[in-house]
Amino acid sequence: YHDNGQQKSVGNYVYGKKDGEWKFFDEEGKLERSEHWVEGEK
Repeated sequence: YHDNGQQKSVGNYVYGKKDGEWKFFDEEGKLERSEHWVEGEK
């Protein structure tokens, strides 16, 4: 979370590694970028 309480990112972990679609948000809650991860690799 950002200091103002807005969510910073959302995504899933599989076996402790990022997996699937991850979304990252700015301090206003607007989508900054989206990334696709597979077993911890972009």
